[in-house]
Amino acid sequence: MDSLSNLWYNLPISYKKEDYYDEAFRFTLSWHGTDWLAAAGLSLLSASDVSAASYPSEVLLGTFWESDNNTTDTVYWSTDGVNFYELSEAYTDATPNDPSTSWIAGTPYNVSTLHDPSIIYKDGYFYMLSGFSQNNRIIPMIGSSKDLVHWSYPNSGSRTNVGVTTTPAGSEKYGSTWDMVAPDFMVDDDGTVWIVVSLGYYASWHNDSSQNDIMQPYLIKATGLKPGADPASDPGAQPIVSYSNAVPINLPQYDSSHTVTNRIDGSLYKEGNYYYFSVKKDGVTNEIWRTTNLSLDAVQNTSNWELVTDDAVTGFEGPSLTKYNGTYYMYTDKLKDYPPENADGKAGVYVSVASTATTGALDSFTGWLEQNQFKIIAHSANGGTKECRHGTVITVKDSNAIKTIWDRRAQTRYNNTSGTSDTPALASTGWYNKESFKASYYGGFLCNYWYEGNVRQGLTGRGKEIYDPASDAWYWLDSNADGKMAVSKDVYQPYTIQGQDEIGKWVRYDEYGHMIKGEDHRHIEGTADDAEWGYWYFDQTTGAMLYGLQTVTTTNAGTGESQTKTVYYDDTTGLLLKGYHTISDTLYFFDPYTGEVINGWYADPDTGVLYWYENSARQGYNVNNPDYRGKEIYDPTTDAWYWLDNVQQGAVAKSKDVYQESYAGRFADGEDGTGKWVRYDQWGKMIKGWDWGALDNNGIHQYFDEDTGAMAKGDVWIGDEHWSFDWNTGYGTRLN
Repeated sequence: MDSLSNLWYNLPISYKKEDYYDEAFRFTLSWHGTDWLAAAGLSLLSASDVSAASYPSEVLLGTFWESDNNTTDTVYWSTDGVNFYELSEAYTDATPNDPSTSWIAGTPYNVSTLHDPSIIYKDGYFYMLSGFSQNNRIIPMIGSSKDLVHWSYPNSGSRTNVGVTTTPAGSEKYGSTWDMVAPDFMVDDDGTVWIVVSLGYYASWHNDSSQNDIMQPYLIKATGLKPGADPASDPGAQPIVSYSNAVPINLPQYDSSHTVTNRIDGSLYKEGNYYYFSVKKDGVTNEIWRTTNLSLDAVQNTSNWELVTDDAVTGFEGPSLTKYNGTYYMYTDKLKDYPPENADGKAGVYVSVASTATTGALDSFTGWLEQNQFKIIAHSANGGTKECRHGTVITVKDSNAIKTIWDRRAQTRYNNTSGTSDTPALASTGWYNKESFKASYYGGFLCNYWYEGNVRQGLTGRGKEIYDPASDAWYWLDSNADGKMAVSKDVYQPYTIQGQDEIGKWVRYDEYGHMIKGEDHRHIEGTADDAEWGYWYFDQTTGAMLYGLQTVTTTNAGTGESQTKTVYYDDTTGLLLKGYHTISDTLYFFDPYTGEVINGWYADPDTGVLYWYENSARQGYNVNNPDYRGKEIYDPTTDAWYWLDNVQQGAVAKSKDVYQESYAGRFADGEDGTGKWVRYDQWGKMIKGWDWGALDNNGIHQYFDEDTGAMAKGDVWIGDEHWSFDWNTGYGTRLN
């Protein structure tokens, strides 16, 4: 039977794990010529001059898909853990601009790319894995390659595929047909291939919130794995492999106050006698467990599992753990909607770095910290960069595998194809990475320098601002750091306009050195990582930090919708103000969540007292002037006048008489027509006309002018009635 006829085992349907989040985070950095290779501390090799002595002893090998729209699976190498360089596109999305399909380009039939791909090396071949479930059967999808160029079409290699020994929980809520997501595999010392999958109910596929997943990790034993044929000559040949049934991995419930029912994205890493199992729990937090006995029976026994850490990293998914040159690296995919109140809508693969444990294993974690976390940079073979999403990174030590990787690397643009030199040539103009990540990452960042005419810039004065047209971004070269590109830094830039005094601006450069334009948010300096985020805004043209009252346009990270709002940025720090603030003797109140200015009536969140605001400035209240009496305002919504009383910190006056030195018409106290007593009722509205509630002991009323609200005094005709009102009390007597 030929290889194509065997494909009836696996129905050609699209199997795509939907994320909790929306659009991916994209970063582009310009690398000129071959200079970026120095970032890895490597010399250039010609394709014809590769000797055994040139091969490294360890290489990181990773595979990731690109984005929600483009599910292309790319294979990368790295020697620094942050910069990953393309070896090949194993499976190219045929419709990269259509998120609804993920068929592989160039196949004679429909077969999907590998979502959340995993990679291993075994017996001379590289293998990639993903899969899906159908009719309560697990269908692993495995592709293979000998040279990292020619890949077989993914196939399970089994007529029956994989069953389960224990039905996943959750059927009472979501029905009898369960889901499978994020398979990952590992090669044991004896050649056994272990596959970890998560089974249960992926809530978003059942019209429910993604936070309501009910998932449990399972283990499958795959034996005898080998290609059905050389993928270069017969890519349709199905792999040769046999699978056990999937058994549940039963982890202890270590938190007595909370039963974990959602564990997903598991992966295995072995060091010494320990198998380390990394997995995401409750949608956001990544745990690490370990056992010395990885067997189908042992993993079901909770007593065989030991918790290493309950929080390696939070806010990420898809953990992949490895150890490279004595340092631990955990690769995870950033969650777009975490934290819920401050989500930035950005995804992408990050690496968290931990220093070597004191015991020689993962017992002691001394480095899983935010400052030791970096977004990886995936360099494409055409000289640009790629987006990266949930995948796997392994450390390759097999000499034959390393030779294959290094020989493939020599065939890409990372090689000096001119054949004139094995030394990286310095770019005449552009970026040059003098030091490797390994040598410099504990300082926090990669060491990027900018050269013009072979001369490093930014060495004199305070530094230099430069524009890189390839990345369409401005950068600051810091003279205090020998011209190094400034990252995550505020810089004051003085400048003059002809004929004017010196002016200047504060600008900010992000973690990639780009001058920020538009809204920026981060943890407020000096606060804990879980503290409130602060917001700033930088001019879209000049990058200057904005201050004071500003109308800005921002983009909602979750929906992508733009919104225009008026806010206030601190006059000194530029921080977006929220809640109460005193500015120039005036009390301001800004929306406590969005910072938007408030106009009109607003009730104090704690007391419920009404105040009137104009551009968030509380009216009728001067913080430091006790002689200030207050302010009269008109509310067109109610068509009424109100008094804001300074004595009451600007609260609206109710059931109160107030003397106002303003126009009073016929009842004015002064010869200039000003000066009047007015009255505000129980709702705070100025009374006009008869106040029927104001009676003296004889039932005599008071009257307030219909136009000015001034209390009537003296002899007055009201309509066809003649009245006399007391000049002091305003009480009236009808004369006719």
